[in-house]
Amino acid sequence: MAQLGGFALVGVPVDNQGMTLFDRVQVGLALLDPKDGRLARGNRHLAAWLGCTPEALVGLAPDAWLAGEVARLRGALGRAEPGTVSGLQLRPRDPQAAPRSVVLGISPGEGSAAEVLVTVQPAPDEEAGHAVYAQTFTRNTAPKLLIDPDDGAILDANPAAAALYGYSVDALRHMHIQDINTLSPEAVKAEMARAAAESRRYFRFRHRTRSGEILDVEVYSGPVELHGRTCLYSIIHDVTETRRYEHELEFYSELFRNLPVGVYRNTPGPDGRFLRLNPAMLELFEADSEEQLRAAPVRRLYADPGAREALSRELEQEGQVTGRDLALCTLKGRPFRARLSAHRMQDAEGRTVFDGVIEDVSAARASELFRSRLLTALAEGVFGIDREGRYTFLNSAACRLLGFASEAEALGLNSHAASHHTRLDGTPYSEQECPIFRVLTTGESLTAWNDHFWRTDGTSFPVRVYVSPTEDLEGKVDGAVVSFQDLGLYAERERRLTRAASQLPGAIYEFRRYPDGRIAFPMVSEGIQRVSGMTPDEAGAHPEAVLERVHGDDRVQFEASIEESARSLGPWQLRFRVCHPVRGTLWVEGRATPEARDDGSVVWYGVLIDISDQVRMEESLRESETRFRQLATSVNEVFWLRDERAILYVNPAYEQVWGRSREALYRDPGEMLAAVHPEDRGQVETAFLREALRPDPVDTTFRIHRPDGAMRWIQAHCYPVEDAVGGSTRVAGTAVDVTELKQAQLALEQSNAALEREALYDRLTGVANRRYFEDLLEREMHRAARDGHPFTLVMFDLDHFKRVNDTFGHNVGDEVLQEVTNRVVSRLRDSDVLGRWGGEEFMVLLPVTDATRGAEVAETLRARVAEAAFPEAGTVTISLGVAEYRSGEAGKDLVRRTDEALYRAKGAGRNRVEVAPFDAGPQA
Repeated sequence: MAQLGGFALVGVPVDNQGMTLFDRVQVGLALLDPKDGRLARGNRHLAAWLGCTPEALVGLAPDAWLAGEVARLRGALGRAEPGTVSGLQLRPRDPQAAPRSVVLGISPGEGSAAEVLVTVQPAPDEEAGHAVYAQTFTRNTAPKLLIDPDDGAILDANPAAAALYGYSVDALRHMHIQDINTLSPEAVKAEMARAAAESRRYFRFRHRTRSGEILDVEVYSGPVELHGRTCLYSIIHDVTETRRYEHELEFYSELFRNLPVGVYRNTPGPDGRFLRLNPAMLELFEADSEEQLRAAPVRRLYADPGAREALSRELEQEGQVTGRDLALCTLKGRPFRARLSAHRMQDAEGRTVFDGVIEDVSAARASELFRSRLLTALAEGVFGIDREGRYTFLNSAACRLLGFASEAEALGLNSHAASHHTRLDGTPYSEQECPIFRVLTTGESLTAWNDHFWRTDGTSFPVRVYVSPTEDLEGKVDGAVVSFQDLGLYAERERRLTRAASQLPGAIYEFRRYPDGRIAFPMVSEGIQRVSGMTPDEAGAHPEAVLERVHGDDRVQFEASIEESARSLGPWQLRFRVCHPVRGTLWVEGRATPEARDDGSVVWYGVLIDISDQVRMEESLRESETRFRQLATSVNEVFWLRDERAILYVNPAYEQVWGRSREALYRDPGEMLAAVHPEDRGQVETAFLREALRPDPVDTTFRIHRPDGAMRWIQAHCYPVEDAVGGSTRVAGTAVDVTELKQAQLALEQSNAALEREALYDRLTGVANRRYFEDLLEREMHRAARDGHPFTLVMFDLDHFKRVNDTFGHNVGDEVLQEVTNRVVSRLRDSDVLGRWGGEEFMVLLPVTDATRGAEVAETLRARVAEAAFPEAGTVTISLGVAEYRSGEAGKDLVRRTDEALYRAKGAGRNRVEVAPFDAGPQA
């Protein structure tokens, strides 16, 4: 860095590749801490100028070795940008030495904590400054301007700036920056203020040239001192073309992102993966993120990994693949059809990559397959021809009817010469006379006509032909589609239909009624004789006679139904009777579909079926059902019949038992649940609604609430009903009111419970009696032996209880015993057991309790009784003995030790607790 004429210029960067070079450079070098500006290191030239060793420089603050505008140095360090600082002098260690004016060059390191390299050079003289100015400003190839920050006047411009803006250097020196910048004068002034204050160095502007062209420019601007005056030193870079390329790049990037087809770049080979891909690729392959799709090997996306290898090899060899149909699959395993086009490319590092486009064509393939299958499934022959009449496609029926072994055998042949070249009598049939050729010429469709085609074996067959022209993209006729029906096949079908119709118990007919009232049977099958006793010829000749056979009682309804069907053109269906001259009265069901004709007549196509046997069966069934309903109505049990969807029948007993109407149950089978007790509703719903058609019987008992408030117990039985073929499509059920029986059962259960309680518990106090307590004690001993847990036994009796009985009577004594047991029970755990051992003696079993804790519980019980005031007896106390069970000890020995402890408590003055010793082993 140098100083010439007071104008600070940027110097050449310092090469700092080693200690030797750091000390050898002929300028002062220093490494400064960017936070506080302290010296981390200085070279020997800087040390020599300051009159000390390089080691003495380490740790010096800026004020210790610099004088002058030191704040400028701190500001430059804080901006972390390359720059220069002038107006400073070195402070030698020798006070008699004159200060040396220097210029500092700032070169920040990488990162906010990196040390800053500073070059220290003597301030140059004026003449040298002019030389540097000419070198770095005037003759520099980069456009540069020197600007007055106060008013924007251009103080100087170099020739490169003149070439950029189209003005001469002298003209620029008489202009202001506002004349070039497209911003408003106020905005330009604000930006100059930021540059002068060094709060910002880099700007993006739009500048106007002399020709009016608008340029995008990047400006690097900062304050410099020139002849004691602060100026803005600005370097201008024309980035117009760069901006244009950036905009184009943004356009193509946006296009890449928004394309509805997948666009990608991937690496070749078996381990190839995607390098770049657009959002459509994520949707196409059902990926949750771009990272997930990038991580997946490309071969994983192929239904056949071998197809991926073959495609990769082909791209390596040929360089491109266009419109290739492939079977792919998503990351979730869903298969789909895709069309791929790809090119082999070289990336910026010279590696081979594949760039491509993938489109999901599953729907298109499915549509093509559907059309192909549709043509194949058609019984009629269909083929296409081009402008010259040559076959372009044939469906399977066309190949079969025309005698071709396959479509490939016929493609390209002239259709007229192959199948339509001769009339039926054998005379030639020219192409110009052919109706199909006329469609190719005129471009107009023809109404269907009857003709004949020739097979490849030389035989002919009758056909009905339909032809429609096809057009190219310009609307010109480029061919035709021909469809044809084999009339011989239709004649055979008609014969088969006639034979089949003869097996019906009735007739197939066509009936026509004209506007003037005339009627006719244009077609009627042989079955008319079975229904009416008239032959088809007689019915055709005398249609009125057929209608006259309708039974007199049904004729009005018959004629009205015909009128309504003719008026509405709705289907006609009616059951009526016919008077047969031989078979007597028959039941007939007629069905037909009407169709209006242009002449005002109406034609019905339908059938007349003899249903006499069916009617007799229905009558028999109705009689049977009537008897069934009479029987179901006469019983008191509820009976119902249902199928999967609804209740078919329920007898009146339902209303008597449930107290609800049958009509509501018919509307909604769930109505049965409305009366069921909430606790029983789940089992009833499962048995009778959700699993109504289960194959096995089910029995259940539940409660219902009648509307009158009464609760009744119901016992129900549900069982499947087999149909004629052994299936179960219906279910029957019965329900009986068993309330009285249930009440008797509950009373018996309560009585048994009372008897059981009397056998186990003391009648006076309600605690366990001695027999039950001994059973519980035996169980606890087994449990302790099994689990190794301790337990403790407490025995107590009432002190001087005989005195209470003798003084106050046995009734008061009983009350005292009851109150004592209540107070003891209130201080025991749920797992503890209190039992009456005999008279006024009681036992307490404390599971999982040692003697220490047992003694604490006993003391609590003693205090609880002693603090009570009994209404008549006054104060009552108890004495207690405590013994912990010893492993292997017999029950009688444990009781004995507990009893001995109790008697020690009595002997020691009563109203106290004594604990049996535990040190002795079990006694035999």
